[in-house]
Formats: sequence, C-alpha cells, structure tokens
Amino acid sequence: NDLSELENEEIIDAVKVNLYKTGSVFKALQLCKALKNAKLPIIVGCEEKCVETNDTFIADFAVAVGAGQFSGGGLDSGECLCKYNRLLEISKEDESITYVGKKFRNT
Repeated sequence: NDLSELENEEIIDAVKVNLYKTGSVFKALQLCKALKNAKLPIIVGCEEKCVETNDTFIADFAVAVGAGQFSGGGLDSGECLCKYNRLLEISKEDESITYVGKKFRNT
C-alpha cells in the first residue's frame, strides 16, 4: 500500500481530508478508511464552502472517522466557532467518545 510506505518512510505525519474537495461523503469515508488502515493520522478540515455556513456536519464527520485533529477555521468567525462548539457538545453527550481532549491523546 502506497499510504503505509509514506508513513513507514516518515515522509508524512498526517493527511488532511477536506470533505468538500473529495467529491462526496462516501469518497471521504473511503479515504479515511484507507488512511486508518495505513496507520496515518487524519486531520479533518474545511475549506471556504464549509467556513461560510453554520452547518456543523463536518465536526460530526471528524468524530465519526476518528480524526485526531480538526481544522475548522479561525475562532473569530461565528460560522467557524459553531463547528468547535459542536465538538464540545459531542464530548458532553457521550463521554466514551475518544475524540476530544486527553482521552484521545492517551488511546
């Protein structure tokens, strides 16, 4: 697998998955699965389309795929801030989720 070679050779540390650039949620899920199989950390990020809306689906997606990091834009924008708030809501809804905070770093 080419992805695992990249990680084994220490060429890359993580891969940023931009949900809106992959073409579909299904393709993004396939990519995340391949990255997990290659033991490569995932950063879920959003581009301009995502930043311009209050839709928080991307935060749920990041948790669902077990991404280690989330890039949702600057905290000076209400549209971006709502995505980070959604991550906090998820962590409070189900404490067994290992995405947020120390729990993720220690698993």
